[in-house]
Amino acid sequence: MIVNARFLTQQLTGVQRFAIEIAKQLRQIYGDRITFVAPHNISNREIAELLRPEIVGTHTGYYWEQIELPKWLRDHGSPFILNLCGMAPIFYSNKAVVLHDIQFVQFPQMFRTSLRLFYRVIFPTLLRRSKHVFSVSEFSVGEISAHYRLPRSKMSVVYNAPADCFRPVPDPQLSSVKYIFAVSSVKANKNFLTTLRAFENISAQCPDLYLYIAGNMDAAQFKNVDISPYLGNPRIKFLGHIDDEQLVRLYSNAFALLFPTRYEGFGLPVVEAQACGCPVICSNVTSLPEVAADSALTGNPDSVSDFEAAILRLYRDPSLRADLIARGYSNARRFSWPASAAAMQKFLEK
Repeated sequence: MIVNARFLTQQLTGVQRFAIEIAKQLRQIYGDRITFVAPHNISNREIAELLRPEIVGTHTGYYWEQIELPKWLRDHGSPFILNLCGMAPIFYSNKAVVLHDIQFVQFPQMFRTSLRLFYRVIFPTLLRRSKHVFSVSEFSVGEISAHYRLPRSKMSVVYNAPADCFRPVPDPQLSSVKYIFAVSSVKANKNFLTTLRAFENISAQCPDLYLYIAGNMDAAQFKNVDISPYLGNPRIKFLGHIDDEQLVRLYSNAFALLFPTRYEGFGLPVVEAQACGCPVICSNVTSLPEVAADSALTGNPDSVSDFEAAILRLYRDPSLRADLIARGYSNARRFSWPASAAAMQKFLEK
């Protein structure tokens, strides 16, 4: 079996994290019976050492994926190839692909016009010419199946999961402050202003509560989101980009995670936070009821007051917070990379 490892050349986002974790599991399952192929411009050297990819071709990017990779496959007997990051050789049929969601359909304003048109043209053909399509939740499978009129039998769920590093890590400095934590950006689906408004509206009733926000606030295409009124608030701390070690510590010592997103294919911060012992307040739409189940306080992302009320409930009821932490641990254990790889393996060995 061949795996498209172009993800080793890409910036690490949730999609690439999924690919890396599944690839590591597949290497353990199949050993030398699996071959990872990649272009030469690998940036993630640490993971590359584990996967030992074969370097194919002389180009990079889309040209490599759409021209050089399928030529190499045909020269090697047209084997089956697994593509873990949404994109794949469009006109090569002996393949499976993982598509996390169709955010580009539901929130087109988040994508450049040229990219939207590209996706609109290529995805119907790419998915139709795939032997199987995986996605990361029942919600996403249903949405992709309906939008592209794919038979449900052609699709499977392979859940995301928290990485092993997401475990409680006490930090006396962080735990000395009672803070709501948000992992967000100014992208439209993240509903970022609800986080800021909900916190500001309850801050007088919770005078010792702070808001810490991790994530990119500088995306040029989202300048319509004005966060300037909140930049001078001494109880709101914008942390910018953080690494996994910092993320684990911030989850582990937070009063709660606030995640009022409008759209998620899975919603990885929910289970990452829960695995670290952080109670969760999240939206009640898209994949989140499936992923959070009964382990979180939830609200309508269009209602700031829902999230204000949830914060106040948690602030005033320590027993509720303790209950959510316990239920969160249990919920996070439903998701693991070995289980997800085993779900994928069932199709790969048909």
